[in-house]
Amino acid sequence: MGTRKFQPELLLAGAHDISPGLGISANAGVVWGNHGAVSYGQIFGSVSLGFKVSNRTGAFAELFGFSRTEPGGAAQKFVDAGFTYALSL
Repeated sequence: MGTRKFQPELLLAGAHDISPGLGISANAGVVWGNHGAVSYGQIFGSVSLGFKVSNRTGAFAELFGFSRTEPGGAAQKFVDAGFTYALSL
């Protein structure tokens, strides 16, 4: 997306602890982007599940996607996962 034009964005985010050490978070939003001289709307969202492995480590899995990444483009969907490490407690 371009950086020289006004690009409004709306984001809703939330999180919930399912149990001690297990949580779910999600976000959804819309952005009005620019691709060259063409403006277009894009809807995006994600949901992730995270859990505590130890006092300093955790793991997560996430699903996320975009309605399109360019004018007339197809929807994009992704999955990722990873580990986290706290540098300080």
